[in-house]
Amino acid sequence: MQPQAPSNWDNVGLAVERSVETFVAAVSGIQNILWIRARSAGPRVHFLVAASGSWADTIDNIEDRIFPLVKRSGKAFDYDVVEATDIDHAGYVQVHPVR
Repeated sequence: MQPQAPSNWDNVGLAVERSVETFVAAVSGIQNILWIRARSAGPRVHFLVAASGSWADTIDNIEDRIFPLVKRSGKAFDYDVVEATDIDHAGYVQVHPVR
């Protein structure tokens, strides 16, 4: 029996996993980030970020860390970042800090 090639779902899963790992590694050192949750919509990953202090400063710090990393690695990923403003985060999984 020949090994099967990964399905498209496997490829999506790997893309999501890589996106989450890349994002968390890049931004986990930002001091005012309290936690990060994520959910996927196909290969696109939505990150919900709770932060203390200025959201404008936080998103600037996130972008300053993500863009050079993506440029250097040559592996872009499809994501967006949303400020956590309420307590109902249905469908999101906490990815940082890991509990």
